[in-house]
Amino acid sequence: MTFQLSQVLLILTLVFFSIYVFRLRTVVLERIIYFTLTLGGTIFIVYPEWSTRLANHIGIGRGADLMLYIFVIFSLFHYVNIAARFKHLEHQMTAVVRSMALAEAMRDMPSHEGNVEAG
Repeated sequence: MTFQLSQVLLILTLVFFSIYVFRLRTVVLERIIYFTLTLGGTIFIVYPEWSTRLANHIGIGRGADLMLYIFVIFSLFHYVNIAARFKHLEHQMTAVVRSMALAEAMRDMPSHEGNVEAG
């Protein structure tokens, strides 16, 4: 089985994505990835024929197909970012609710300080 250059690049991108998700995820790296994808998208908007040339160079038939693959990869990064933020918010909300429940339970407990008789 022979692989096209595009297949190798896309598989390597997905491998990098997996490593990123499980090991390298940082705000700086996210910003670099988003900036790179945005810059690439801007270049392809200004020079649309470049996407077709690049696609043909790496073994993809059309520039539109290349854009679809890039969009899918960008969407994966974006999904992981949103999911991580959502999970962080869930943890924060759980901590706040626990704290409020404990504070309310402590407030509702009967106080024993005034009931102690001097002996």
